[in-house]
Amino acid sequence: LQSESITTKQEIVVLDENAVMTLGYVKFEPDIEAIKVALETPKGKKELKDIVTTITETSTNKAKVKVNAKKKSSSNEAITIELLSNDIDDDSLKDVA
Repeated sequence: LQSESITTKQEIVVLDENAVMTLGYVKFEPDIEAIKVALETPKGKKELKDIVTTITETSTNKAKVKVNAKKKSSSNEAITIELLSNDIDDDSLKDVA
């Protein structure tokens, strides 16, 4: 049983946007989605070539064993399979054929 908790969230409602922006509370940022679309056109590539660059990241995911979760199990516990490396450095196993 968890005890009662109280959460408070504060939201700001701007009544006069022009007055707030005149005071300097403005956020300007580039439209990334529009830049992506423009880079697919010859005109966009030409006008953005010196001021925009793209970075490509490639990641490799390790191999995983997928267990068919549709079959019923006698228990509702999660099945975890850990993949171990094949490097065994144990002197007691030297003479095992």
